[in-house]
Amino acid sequence: MKKMLSVLLACSMLAGILAGCSSGSKETKTETTAETTEETTAETKTSADTDEKYTVAIVVKITGIAWYDRMQVGIDQFVADTGMDVYITGADTADPAEQVAVIEDLIAQGVDAM
Repeated sequence: MKKMLSVLLACSMLAGILAGCSSGSKETKTETTAETTEETTAETKTSADTDEKYTVAIVVKITGIAWYDRMQVGIDQFVADTGMDVYITGADTADPAEQVAVIEDLIAQGVDAM
């Protein structure tokens, strides 16, 4: 009985996860009004016309970790596509004081986003 209950619970959890990952119904996606489309187009045109360049620092807990090295590949592609100044920075150790110093330095530099 416990085994059957466990399987049933696992199946219901899986169904809930899959339902949460769905992209929604087609009706929801096609309910865009002409007014909303025009506003979005105007916003896109405005941001493209200004050609603003931002400096974004991706702050990681510790540098030199393989996950963040791989993340750098995506950042490099983003920089190539947009021309924005985006880079990864972080502390060399897990020392909280060193991590705070990294954040304070970025604030002093006046980066646009962290």
